[in-house]
Amino acid sequence: MPTPARRDHMIRQVTQDFPGLHSVARQNPPHADLLEFVTAAHDYPGALRRLLEILSYLYAPDDRLTPISQLIGAIEPEDLLTRAERQSVIDRLASVEATVVAGAFHYSTRITVVEAGVDLSDVTAIVALAEAFPGSAGRLPPFFDFVDYIAHRCPRSTRASLHDWMDQVSHRLGYANRSAVDAICRTTENRLVLSGRYFLVTEVCPDRGAPDRFFLAAWRQHEDEPEEMLYQADSSMPWEQAIDTIHRLMRELAWVVEHTARERILELAMPRGLVTHSIDQWQVDPALPSPIGTIYPLVLRSFDRLEDRSMHGEWERNWAWLKEHGRTAGLDAIREVGSHDPVAAQALRSALLREGPPAAVLMLRALPASDDLGPDAYTAGLRGGAPIMIWSRDDATAAELADWIRGICHEDLLELPLRVFQLRLRALDDTDATPVGGHIALVYDDHDRIPEKFRSRSRLRPPQQRKRASL
Repeated sequence: MPTPARRDHMIRQVTQDFPGLHSVARQNPPHADLLEFVTAAHDYPGALRRLLEILSYLYAPDDRLTPISQLIGAIEPEDLLTRAERQSVIDRLASVEATVVAGAFHYSTRITVVEAGVDLSDVTAIVALAEAFPGSAGRLPPFFDFVDYIAHRCPRSTRASLHDWMDQVSHRLGYANRSAVDAICRTTENRLVLSGRYFLVTEVCPDRGAPDRFFLAAWRQHEDEPEEMLYQADSSMPWEQAIDTIHRLMRELAWVVEHTARERILELAMPRGLVTHSIDQWQVDPALPSPIGTIYPLVLRSFDRLEDRSMHGEWERNWAWLKEHGRTAGLDAIREVGSHDPVAAQALRSALLREGPPAAVLMLRALPASDDLGPDAYTAGLRGGAPIMIWSRDDATAAELADWIRGICHEDLLELPLRVFQLRLRALDDTDATPVGGHIALVYDDHDRIPEKFRSRSRLRPPQQRKRASL
């Protein structure tokens, strides 16, 4: 068959399967004709693979087909699910509330349906996008997190049906036993423990042009719902005003979610220069002045890590490990560090970067003050991806804090913010001159709840939604 005839035959065959490509204008010279057609075919899932099938039939054997096949495989990966599997899960989701499906999408992909540009009621489109997200080696793809999240929010009969679906599909994908699905279920269960919690996430950054003044922003987060911006300062403010504003926002949050919130937690995203300050001991409430960290649970988040996406990969891996093993890991989950010298810091970073535990850091010495990241255990924890770091600001109470951590680490490490809150409360009634609860610093960085301001810079965009072929 002459080359022009082969080209025409190929185009006719593809347009039979993808009628939308009939509208592509034919071009001269021939290479422009093919370029126009291939460019248009990219907008139709499966069209490029159909082109490859026809090329293979017309030109095989030909060594040039191998790199073409690899390129198409990168551009258009094979579908995770068969058509029957996809339709089966869509049918099972027919009675599920749209908000649950949207929450599952956010839980499994870390973007909202709004960010993905999908209609909340279009379950088929949401399923297609969730299916397209890549996963990690050795673990079931994120689509299984999507399905399992929904299963745990449904009546028992629907949950059993979805778990049966997960078992069957995971087996086809090569997971011979149920351990991979069980790991997904444990992670989901641990995550849903947080379902009744509301978070006020605040960003506090120094004004470099004005010493002792700070910029403040705040968001409300709840589970896997889209976050809500509550406050954005147009100008910097004194530290006392920043703390008073944060306290006011927490009181307003408490009033708004009074009947739906099991707990309300304050998270302060701060740069290195502020994490050594006694933030939790700042006095608020003029009627009965009290440390802010004893009015509600308060944790620190690392602004430096939020802003630097090169540190997000290891952080995500360790956070995923904690979600799966946080209730059972015990002492293995924690790396104790006795000093802040560079050798100890490198050893800590190395331990955190290895697969599995440890995933949390207990510093046995107070963290030295510093305006910038330096060669110490805190920086090693960030570089190694530790979501949880805890230390005492007073070396006199460091041993007592270490004993306390060793005693409670056999319980759920994800509950540390509430445990530390109780310890801070007990410090108010402690006759000891230096109660341990008055000196605890806790960095607790939930990778699943990165504010959109940072998240848009720290992840790839969702797979492009492409036109569906007219079948």
